[in-house]
Amino acid sequence: MADMVSREEYEKLLEENKQLKEQLNYLTRKLFGKSSEKADLPEQGQISLFDEDAGVFTEPETTGKQTETVTYTRKKKRTTRQEKIAPEVPIKEIIYTDDEATCKNCQRDLQPIGKSFVREQIRFIPAKLWLERVFKVTYKCPYCEEHQEIYNQSSLYQAAVPNPILAHSLVTPSLIAQVIHNKYEIYLPGYRQLQEFKQLGLTVSEPTIINWLNKSAEWFKPIVERLKAELLSQRYLHGDETTCQVLREPNKKANTKSYLWLVCSAKQNSHQIVYFEYQPNRSKKIVQQLFKNYDGHLLCDGYQSYNYLDELAERSGCWAHLRRKFYEAQEGNKSGHSLAKAGFKQIEVIFGSYYHPETQLTKMPIRQLVEQFFNWVHDHEVLNKTKLGKAMTYALNQEIYLKKFLDDDNIALDNNLAERHIKQAVMGRKNWLFSTSQAGAEANAIYLSLVETAKANGLKAKRYFEYLLEKLPQLPTFPTTEQLAVYLPWSKAVQANCR
Repeated sequence: MADMVSREEYEKLLEENKQLKEQLNYLTRKLFGKSSEKADLPEQGQISLFDEDAGVFTEPETTGKQTETVTYTRKKKRTTRQEKIAPEVPIKEIIYTDDEATCKNCQRDLQPIGKSFVREQIRFIPAKLWLERVFKVTYKCPYCEEHQEIYNQSSLYQAAVPNPILAHSLVTPSLIAQVIHNKYEIYLPGYRQLQEFKQLGLTVSEPTIINWLNKSAEWFKPIVERLKAELLSQRYLHGDETTCQVLREPNKKANTKSYLWLVCSAKQNSHQIVYFEYQPNRSKKIVQQLFKNYDGHLLCDGYQSYNYLDELAERSGCWAHLRRKFYEAQEGNKSGHSLAKAGFKQIEVIFGSYYHPETQLTKMPIRQLVEQFFNWVHDHEVLNKTKLGKAMTYALNQEIYLKKFLDDDNIALDNNLAERHIKQAVMGRKNWLFSTSQAGAEANAIYLSLVETAKANGLKAKRYFEYLLEKLPQLPTFPTTEQLAVYLPWSKAVQANCR
């Protein structure tokens, strides 16, 4: 007969089995379930604090006043046709006439007396390429030519020609701007762009397009460096990071993770900047290097490397990250579902009170809601290895940072602003998959920085890239700060030409 297991081993096996089931449920939901983190409630943001299933604040607040329940019905704003079509779209009138405008009665010619509106429609003109052959005119001075003994100089002059983006290349500002737009705004990989160009009459290789992007990125480096310097002078910032893959990194396997770091302006800053930086890892050294001498405030997640920020800097935590952990805990563990659901609903109440205070069913101040949530966390002990346990531990470890927004109105509740920007890198990664070299990864960071910064300042990114590539090659080799300032996204010239 097989050896009997001890009671302790049996309980350990039961706990391991419970954790494995939780992981299986979680992974099944990630693959086949819904991705929204919204609570299963009548209306998002309006949560009854006294629901039996919620486990939240079951004792009424002792204020001596009754809580008033108010129901709001929100109507979706109907989008009109005029709002769908941008005002800069040109209008062309199409008027249909009758070639045989004769009266059906007397057969005499008809005279036009007006026109009546029939409908509106959008006409599409496909893209096209053309080959430009650039010449420059040569001039001569007949007088100097006749009197060479006086001037002793050539009498010939040539017209000035703008410097190209790349020497001995077919690429122009409009062409490379389209390539950038295709890759970083609509996530079209290089090999699919080749097919589009071939249909238009241009056959190029994928390495050629990659070379265009990598070489052209050099023109934008001074602008991005200026943006980074401006960004780190701002008092309030958001930070995040995501993975990327670089095939040819020194001393690393091709499938090893690398990282794109993101820093962006808080929404109240007048100059909106989004900065991406490629790094081979996400160690504390990267944080110290990226935020060296920064003395402002950073809103970020609980990743441990942020603990090594410059001692001058302050940081706050993200409630969206915490909410996500409780959401995953309630979805992945049926045995702890009610407790995880209770924590999740409390966080939903805090979000509702922060973003939509007028629609909340409680008049309780947000500070009190936060304190009651953390009291609830301290009062419950759960196994650390479960998802609920990890959510509770995250809340306790981040408590100081998660409360920072209560004392400073400039600090946001969550890091969703940074997550929206970094989503563009994630969407791109799903399409172009990897960078072949470190130069390619650095170029990706430059283009993502400028695309997101342009959009944050109300610019059309494609037009902004074309404008920069027309102007920057004409500057001196080492442009001054004043010369570069003209091409920052908020400058009057850029705003006038790139919106």
